[in-house]
Amino acid sequence: MDASETGKLEPVSEGAVGEVTVKGPTVLCDDAENSKMFTPRGYFRTGDLGKLAPDDSGWLFITGRIKDAINRGGETIAPGEIEAILKNYPGWKDEAVEPALMVFARTHVDLQEDVALAIAPSSCAVDLADLNAWASRHLPSSMLPQTMIRLAELPRSGSGKLLRARFAMEMNALLKPARLGILQVYQLESDGAAPRLIQEFSAPQYRPQPRKPSRLSESGPTLESVLAVLQNYVGDEVELGPDTRLEDAGVNSLAAVELAGHLSRRFSTSLPPWIISDYPTPRALLSQLSSVPKEALRPARESQGVPELVRADWSLETDQDDPSWADLEPETRILLRNSGLSIGVFTQLISATSWWKGKRSRPESLVFGRNTESTRAPLFYCPATSADFDQMATSLGSDQPVYGMRSNHGVMERTHPNLETLARYYVGEILSIQAEGPYLIAGYCRGVKLAFQIALELSRRGKRVPGLFLLEQVIPNWFPGRITVFFGEDSYYNPWGSFERPEEGLDLFFPGNLAVKTIPGDHDAFWRKPEVNDFFTQLRRGIDEAATASTQMAEVPERRPLLPADAHQAEIETTKLLFITPGEKTLRIKVRITNTSSVVWPSRKGTGPELGYWIQAEQMISPMFHGLGEGLPKAVAPGESVVMSLELQLPTRGRRYRVIIDLVDNRSEWFQFRGSPVATVKLFSHPVFVPFTWMRRIGRLMNR
Repeated sequence: MDASETGKLEPVSEGAVGEVTVKGPTVLCDDAENSKMFTPRGYFRTGDLGKLAPDDSGWLFITGRIKDAINRGGETIAPGEIEAILKNYPGWKDEAVEPALMVFARTHVDLQEDVALAIAPSSCAVDLADLNAWASRHLPSSMLPQTMIRLAELPRSGSGKLLRARFAMEMNALLKPARLGILQVYQLESDGAAPRLIQEFSAPQYRPQPRKPSRLSESGPTLESVLAVLQNYVGDEVELGPDTRLEDAGVNSLAAVELAGHLSRRFSTSLPPWIISDYPTPRALLSQLSSVPKEALRPARESQGVPELVRADWSLETDQDDPSWADLEPETRILLRNSGLSIGVFTQLISATSWWKGKRSRPESLVFGRNTESTRAPLFYCPATSADFDQMATSLGSDQPVYGMRSNHGVMERTHPNLETLARYYVGEILSIQAEGPYLIAGYCRGVKLAFQIALELSRRGKRVPGLFLLEQVIPNWFPGRITVFFGEDSYYNPWGSFERPEEGLDLFFPGNLAVKTIPGDHDAFWRKPEVNDFFTQLRRGIDEAATASTQMAEVPERRPLLPADAHQAEIETTKLLFITPGEKTLRIKVRITNTSSVVWPSRKGTGPELGYWIQAEQMISPMFHGLGEGLPKAVAPGESVVMSLELQLPTRGRRYRVIIDLVDNRSEWFQFRGSPVATVKLFSHPVFVPFTWMRRIGRLMNR
């Protein structure tokens, strides 16, 4: 049932969500006491939301409680339906802890209510636009969250139930009503405090662009001929109509690449591999086939397409001999071959960035340029989100060229070989844009690892990288150029807030070329005023210094792994849990290392394999402190073990931490980069009211 304009409850159509009401001999009605619980016709109002199956089977699906429902412009939306879909988003794999989700109603200026999403923990860095781009393949646009609120934990009752309605009421009392076409991301610091706005940007829209007249084969496209090609591909099990969405017919991202090749050959034209992502129905494809020039692929654009981000089949590589391989530009084919990037991942990156603001240097480029008319040395930037890229390009000034490159977040599995592959591809594009140095690279949050790998790849190709700017993270790996690291003074990623001498660990990897700068504020202070002005002033000064000092830098000996890649396999065993006392600065632990490779490890202190570690706060994926132990005391043959002592520098701030222990080859490649398992130690500061000897005993019991 659903409320009509007169306030009466009317039956809803099959498939639509409404209030569940029941009537029958088992339902007792006492009009005097429970009149509000029954409809005028005697139906009991259960308070549940539900919908009937659209296949006439009669099945009723309960989708939530009516008090939690979202009334968006007269449409009743069940939060549980949205949560069930969003939990499958592949981007959650990149988070250290699986986030908890809660969809709720936010007051809206025009729609009465709109969809909002609360997510915990607050460290979750998922991009709302990316999330919606993926979700748009599974949900109607009316069910896509327009607001995201990050908080430490979701509100729950004593029995563990989500307090959805109460949270919605509290947030709506603190926030102004939402507006059409605006995505907002908030941070909720504590109960009772107003959420802090950290991002606001326009929601991407689908606006197909007109094309020039085509030159097709004599048998030009018609709706019937397009349908014939598509129907032949999907088979007879699914009947296609003019407006059937092809993903609903089982055409995933990889199949779409192949299907684009079939259409190109049938109509003697050249369609880009992402054509079906942008024009997902037969009728939309026909409009495009009727206007695309035979010799043309997609022209450069200013982010006008539909954002599409789909779950990658990470175990499946698209064969480069596939017919769609021939549809790519020659330069793209060369870049893909040289880097090893698959067509499937390439296509998803194109789709995921189709709405980014910027100019491509060529139709199939993954790198977006802003302010490109200037002659200043460009900055190549790996942002956490497209909004960060927008603000970087705007705030550095119209005379500073900035090129944006999307990370592998949600598109590729987060492994080091995948990171190397994507970095090689981007370096190929960078060299086509800027043939000679100096090269200036920057990265923020989850884009830091990619930025570092790009800079390292350029350096290994003999290119000068005098400026590498990392925001809120340092990578424990050798780099020959100048590195400037920015931290928010109050950021939970700032190692100077948790350790006494973090520079001791950093100096082991960066030979005198590391500068650390801070700005007022926390992790998101880079993108807020007034702190944002201080950050961009410092960054612009650093860019100028790096560009002019590129030929004055001292030569730094290159470091590369000394062992073959198949030697980077080990088993590391140590204690699983450590309790530390307040004021304790260092602690020694025993570590047993077994060579599980087929190569003898030599004993070369400082140049061979060394025992190392890094420390990160619980629920954080970025390391805060790095340290090294000693080199191997002796050569270790395959199958042999050695026991070593490792001294840890302990954090001074009372939080929960993880110590990650691994071997590093010549301070330039950690064994885990090649799939070797690491050892993890949980680190606790024990309460002062608990005797320390008791905590040590508990630790020994848990480590058995």
